[in-house]
This record gives sequence, C-alpha cells and structure tokens, in this order.
Amino acid sequence: MKNLKVQFKLIIFFLLFLNIFNSLSAKNIDKFSNSKDLSNYFSGIMAINDNQYKTSYRYFKSLNNLEESHYSYSQYYLYSLIALKKFKDSANYSIKLKEKNLDNFESNLVSGIYYLKNNDFAQAKLYFKRLKNQNHPGNIQNLLSKSLNIWTDFEDIQDINLALSSLNAFPDKFENMRSIQEVFVYCYFDSDKTDETFKKLTTNPKVNYSRYYFFHANYLISKDRVENAKNILKSSLDLHPESLILNQLNTSVEKEQKNNDKFDCKENKDVIAEILYIVANGLASQTNYTASNFYLNLAKYLNTSFLS
Repeated sequence: MKNLKVQFKLIIFFLLFLNIFNSLSAKNIDKFSNSKDLSNYFSGIMAINDNQYKTSYRYFKSLNNLEESHYSYSQYYLYSLIALKKFKDSANYSIKLKEKNLDNFESNLVSGIYYLKNNDFAQAKLYFKRLKNQNHPGNIQNLLSKSLNIWTDFEDIQDINLALSSLNAFPDKFENMRSIQEVFVYCYFDSDKTDETFKKLTTNPKVNYSRYYFFHANYLISKDRVENAKNILKSSLDLHPESLILNQLNTSVEKEQKNNDKFDCKENKDVIAEILYIVANGLASQTNYTASNFYLNLAKYLNTSFLS
C-alpha cells in the first residue's frame, strides 16, 4: 500500500511537471536564473496543491520578481499569502503588480477587498472595476465581478428599484445567486418586503436555502422582533437540526447573550463576505479546493463572525 501511494505521488509529480513545462515558453524558462529556481517554483506548486501553505510560501518568496516572466506565479503566490492570513503583504504585492502593469483577477480582487475592509470604498471600487476586463462571460469570476461592482455601487444608489434592476445582469444560469442577492437588496434598503422575501427564499422547494434562515433571524433580531426570530430558529432547526450556524445563533438568543454571529445586511462588506463564501463553496463542489480556500479566506477577512 505504501509503495502504491509513493507511485501515485510520483505520477502526480510528473503530470504537474509536464503541465508547468508546457505552459512555459523557452524564453520564460531562460528567466529562471538557475535550476534551483525552477525546482523551487515546481516545489511551491506541489506544496500549494497539498495545502502546505507555509512551505509553498517559502518556495515562492525565494523567487522574487518571477511574475515578470511567468503569469501564474503571482496567482499561486497570492494563494499562499491569503491562506496564511498575510493580508497586508498580499495587498502590498497586489499593488506592486498593478504598478508593473502585471495585475490579474486575483491581485485586483485582493486589493479591492483590502480597501473595502478598511472602509476606503472609492479605492475598492476602482479595483473591482478592473475585474470586468479580467474574466470571461458565464464563468464564476464573471459572476463575482458583477456582484462586487453592484454592491459597491449601492453606496451611491438611493432607489431600491434601480438596485433590483441591476441584478438582471446575472445570466439565467446564476438564478440562485440572483435570488439570494435580491433578498439582501430588500434588506439593505430596509424595505417592508424584506421579511416576505426571506420567507419566499427559504421555503423554495427546488433549492436548499436552509443557511438563509440564519440571515432571516438576524434581520428580525435587528428589528427587535426577537420572538419572531426564535420562531424562525425553532422551525428551521426542526428541519435542519445539525446546522451549526443555526444552533449557535439559537443558543445566543435563548440565553439572551450578545449576538456574536451578527450579520448586518446594511453593511455591504457583510454581503460581499457571503458572496465570496458562496463562490468558495461552488469551487469546492468542483473539487478546486485551492481556489476555494482563497475565496473563503477572503470572506473571513471581511467578517469572521458568521463564517468561522
């Protein structure tokens, strides 16, 4: 069994090597100053695919300025930085990429999230707008780009109908995401229809939206409708007794403790954190765990309370 495991790792190692070698032109290979640099780059990718982020970070950090000759290097390096919660370092590196005109989707996303976290909405919007030209229609990055630009634009929008119409930009294949964000729009604008739209979402027989009972209960608590929130939590836990997020909130409410799992739909940072969480889950379902961890850690950076 041990020999089979070793053989399997060698096969993966070989396939990764072929993938990297084929993605590098002869000119780019020359950019590696020596065989040790090439080995470090390869080892860093192996480590990151094995979730050994400290190891991958050590290898990638030794390859300073490789982003100038190999596009994927900066993406992998950012994955390592974010996984290790080196958010300031990742923001500085992303800004460095932009100054060199080497920015990519991941680097602009990191910069935008960093500025959003620090309440610099003007800078965040500038970086999110750069995402529009760095994705392809119909993919998950396109969905994320549209969502981020929509929610940062809400800072300047006072009309709920205009806000709702902006969600029409989502392709039909992302109807579920549109439905979730529609509820958050009603909540963000403090509409009288918020309670009704939450109920409509969570009772949808076609899709499991059980997670959104948590957000519904949070909304009711924010409106001092604690008894209504208790009823929502009780009925949702009857249906989903093993839900950790619902059980945690229910315990806080029953014991009249401070709500440490607070989600505020009037904070676009909280909504964007949930959107990143959804993207992370979507990538995990596609077994793209490295990218999934990247988005999940960005979500937690914005708000750890309801994502921990």
